[in-house]
Amino acid sequence: MLVLTILLVVSSEGLRGVLQDTFAYLASYPSLFLLFLLFGFGVAVASSYIHFHLAKRGNASSTTPLTCYDCEQQHKTKSSPKSNKKAKRQADNVGILAMEVYFPANYIDQSDLEQYDGVGAGKYTKGLGQDKMSFTGDREDYDKLKKWHGAALEDTYYDRDLEAASREVSLALWNKMVEPSCFASRHIGNCYTASVYINLACLVDSARATLHGKRLMLFSYGSGAVGSIFSFRCVRPEATDVAVPAFTVERMSDCLNLASRLNSRLKRTPEEFNGHLDLRQASHGLKSYTPVQSVDSLFPGTYYLVGVDDKHRRKYAR
Repeated sequence: MLVLTILLVVSSEGLRGVLQDTFAYLASYPSLFLLFLLFGFGVAVASSYIHFHLAKRGNASSTTPLTCYDCEQQHKTKSSPKSNKKAKRQADNVGILAMEVYFPANYIDQSDLEQYDGVGAGKYTKGLGQDKMSFTGDREDYDKLKKWHGAALEDTYYDRDLEAASREVSLALWNKMVEPSCFASRHIGNCYTASVYINLACLVDSARATLHGKRLMLFSYGSGAVGSIFSFRCVRPEATDVAVPAFTVERMSDCLNLASRLNSRLKRTPEEFNGHLDLRQASHGLKSYTPVQSVDSLFPGTYYLVGVDDKHRRKYAR
């Protein structure tokens, strides 16, 4: 510390002169220069040796390593002779007890849109993997996914031959393991954040009690950059003498009524679809705005936008 302090207070010119004189002196006496290096090396070795033994002595004085609380508790549980199943920190059968899916009341058939846009059959249905697509009007307010607008579908593929071959090889497994959960996606379109769980709800709605005792694997990824894979186990609730189980897969399916509700939507023409999009574009970011579309086409109980005041404050009704 003393040497460091002296170097700090010496001016840059003075420091340069001192260093030049020192190295010139050492260069004229090679044996002295070698002795200087050996001394520095010895100091470093001695310092490391002392530090190692002090650290070892400090660790020996403590029998509990530094660890997170959960790891420490697990260590205590495993090492305790009284540990049993009740000592587990993880509760059993904690999971989803109810489900609901919200989607717009209007949709367009993708095959109609293919004809309207003048593209080949299957351009949207096979390329996007959906037969119908829901859309909203100016009454149904949501955050637009503008960053994806206008992206060419072809630009998202790297190798079409590989895609076709992979699809052909995996088709049978796909139809058995995945297709039963794809009804909602095919009839609503890409939901992005909701995609995984809306298809889980679709599987519950269609499979019902056949899911009991099975494990469901869920997989999602964000444009290939980040992915996650995890699983659920479908457990059959046990009836008691007091009451019938309130939360069952069958009751979830009855409350969802997903397929029936999707089939009750209003089919719109491509002209109406484009009219909705044009209106949303024209009204985007406006203040002192009152939506013009009727609320009669919305599902009962839907929250809808009543208006936006001069300070961009939104008012909703139901």
